[in-house]
Amino acid sequence: EGGRPNADSLATRHSPLATNPSPLSPPPSPLFTVRTPTAIVTDIGTEFGVEVAENEDTTSHVFEGKVLLQALMLGSGDRGIEELGDGGTENLKSQITLVAGDSALVEKDFQTGAARITFGRQTGAVPKFVRRLREPPKFIDLLDIVAGGNGTGTRRERGIDPETGMQDTVFLPIYRQTDGKYHHAKYFPLIDGVFMPDPDFGPVQLNSAGHTYDFPKALEPGTFASIWARAAEVPADKQNKWETPKEIGQYWIYAAPFGPEFMPERRGLLALCSGSGITFDLAAIQKAHAGRPLIRFRATAGKASPSLAEMLVFIDGRLVWKSGVISDRSSVKRVDVPIRSADRFLTLVAIEADDGRGSDWTVFGDPVLECLDSDLETVERRVIQ
Repeated sequence: EGGRPNADSLATRHSPLATNPSPLSPPPSPLFTVRTPTAIVTDIGTEFGVEVAENEDTTSHVFEGKVLLQALMLGSGDRGIEELGDGGTENLKSQITLVAGDSALVEKDFQTGAARITFGRQTGAVPKFVRRLREPPKFIDLLDIVAGGNGTGTRRERGIDPETGMQDTVFLPIYRQTDGKYHHAKYFPLIDGVFMPDPDFGPVQLNSAGHTYDFPKALEPGTFASIWARAAEVPADKQNKWETPKEIGQYWIYAAPFGPEFMPERRGLLALCSGSGITFDLAAIQKAHAGRPLIRFRATAGKASPSLAEMLVFIDGRLVWKSGVISDRSSVKRVDVPIRSADRFLTLVAIEADDGRGSDWTVFGDPVLECLDSDLETVERRVIQ
């Protein structure tokens, strides 16, 4: 903040290459350096925490590996790391290497302006405060995953080709012909695959574990456009753009009247035109979020076209929810499906409902995986009494 050191601001230096070492410590090259008004904490391949009090005292604690803690003397507190340069060592009164389990406090003498390390290793100290690693997600956003994210972001306006499992970077209004095969989504680590149910090929594969399902024989084969993650608000360049019935039919995900009942949480819509299915890898999702337990799938389900459609949810090949025939374009169903700890695959499918008209404008709104509600994961730290 304008060069003024305070308890709310830290300067950091990142030196990712061994050929670009920090001038504040000898090789091996540190990966990360944190500078406070009273101290320099240099990473030497570790996990560590740094706290700065209102009076500028600095506490450092090491969880793994080791760090070099250096106390700064009068005159160095207002200068950046780069300004210290190779000659910055004259500003150091003391330093100490901390290893896993160590804590140290750097105190400032307000009469002299100097800082000193008042204690080093405290292996017998009583835990007094808690470090929050990161707040575990309460929900995993499936739209973010479809758009290429890990489920904790807000990525939108990307999708998947239901014919190949490849990424679609634009919503492609083209007819997709099925080959009766299950296609792995190899560029989406949290998505198992996609498919287009066609009973003419026999039982339809739903996931990479080989689970299958016998869909009704009268299904219209193939589907239309992309499996798409649409934002809650239609992008500006897509608003009021489609006028003719043909244009509306091609770009239905933007042109159709999806009201607030489709996405009450304003997350967005998963376009899953009838005749297509997508399977999420629950095991991979849980692993990506440090084993965070998944307890349910929640969404809305509905359509904006006048024809008949049906929407289904499977877990590990078991049919666990179905909408029944949706005839009213304003009829929106609530989806709430429990997930067990051993469940691995979540499959969403939309099919036409025996009226001979495929490619219905079907969507899952605000699709999320709810995580187990628990206290934040914490790691206890030790500080000096």
